[in-house]
Amino acid sequence: HARAAAWLASLIGARASDFIGATAEHYDKAGDSANACEYYTRAAEQARKRYAHEATLGYVGRALELLGASAGAGEGAEQRELRWRLLDARERTLDLQGRRPEQRADLDELERLAEGLADDRRRADLATRRCLLAGRSGDYAGQEAAARRAMALAEQAQDDKLRLNAKRLLADALARQGYTVAGKAMALDGLAQARAHGLRGIESRFLNALTVIAGRQSDLVAMIETSQQAVLLRRELGDRRNEAIGLGSLGSGWLELGEFARARRALEEGLRLHRAVGDRGMEPIILANLSQLALWQGELSMANAQAQQALDLAVAAQAADLQALALWSLGNAELAVGQVAQAGVAFERAQAVTQATGSALRHDAVAGLARVARSSDDAAGALQAVESLLAHLQGGGTLDGTLGPRLIELTCYQVLIQAGDARAGEVLARAHAGLLERAATINDDALRQSFLDKVPENREIATAWAARPGRQPGGD
Repeated sequence: HARAAAWLASLIGARASDFIGATAEHYDKAGDSANACEYYTRAAEQARKRYAHEATLGYVGRALELLGASAGAGEGAEQRELRWRLLDARERTLDLQGRRPEQRADLDELERLAEGLADDRRRADLATRRCLLAGRSGDYAGQEAAARRAMALAEQAQDDKLRLNAKRLLADALARQGYTVAGKAMALDGLAQARAHGLRGIESRFLNALTVIAGRQSDLVAMIETSQQAVLLRRELGDRRNEAIGLGSLGSGWLELGEFARARRALEEGLRLHRAVGDRGMEPIILANLSQLALWQGELSMANAQAQQALDLAVAAQAADLQALALWSLGNAELAVGQVAQAGVAFERAQAVTQATGSALRHDAVAGLARVARSSDDAAGALQAVESLLAHLQGGGTLDGTLGPRLIELTCYQVLIQAGDARAGEVLARAHAGLLERAATINDDALRQSFLDKVPENREIATAWAARPGRQPGGD
């Protein structure tokens, strides 16, 4: 085994890296723990880059067995560096798999190592990872705090790449908490800096942040433009994981425009890439959008199945907002096939999840419950749900960041008109004005018409406006 390991270690050339794992195993069987740990670490790093998750975890596990379960006081600098590299590879893999408790444990151990090394760059890197984890869990206040810490540490370490990545995450966190103007200004400034420094990977991340912000501001044109730029750049860089995220955003934009064929192509390609890299934590977004697409195209059983898949993955990844998204999709699908009780359960669960986080998606859940009550001939329950939405809007609240702002407004109108409530006309006028205002931002005539005609709630608002009581023939 020692001779085989030495021979494998001496190999050079294009395929030499193919034998790193075998080299580690031979050193291990030869009793050479030091070399075995080094080669297991290299094998883990290589497997992680190939998204070979089980191989990564296997190599890391065996190397840590040889090193010892945790860093001891007598462990030297070389062993600590190996431990860092091993935990680094494993934490990134656990992140992709959505295994949050284990991921947090590795982040804690990495932080202890970074503190022991008094390394600001590593501290900044870890703050960035905690920031990402907070965002994926729906904790946007935590994301903001971690991003600010990461920026400060990166500045101390004089690392522009880490500083700008943290700035991108801060812009995203601000936007997700409703501070879209501040978030957009920060993202545009960071994008300019990333381009000035030639940091193309960071540039693509700022483009993604701007895509999210455009979506929250209901600017579909900007959302499509920035997501297309991000996808092309990430494809050029060979960044498959983030290309998949960009394709998901692009598909969502096409879906909102009523461009169903384009939406399907982008979403299905994004889902294929997510699965190829094993990024289970991001799959729920695309699955929920595919569920929405299936629902709008009358594929009701498919809509239900995809929403349920999205929910299962979101629960496993402990992602609150993704659970709410999946539950909203599931509730809509259940309601479409007449499973009113099941739809009610889904929307109630979505409401519980979003109330805990303060997410804007809570308004989608309440509107869903109003539709359930209306379908159950519970006029009082439907009106009660709508009253809470109207109180929010009358108090200066907005529907920014919700999943279906036009659907919420349409629901309010339908409940009020059924109840004979005089406020129905005012709600419809506001919904129609908002619809036209949004349509006016779409500078392509065909896309504008698709947006108005093919998206069901948009079409229903326009139809209700055209048929409103008191409308003059030939009037607007």
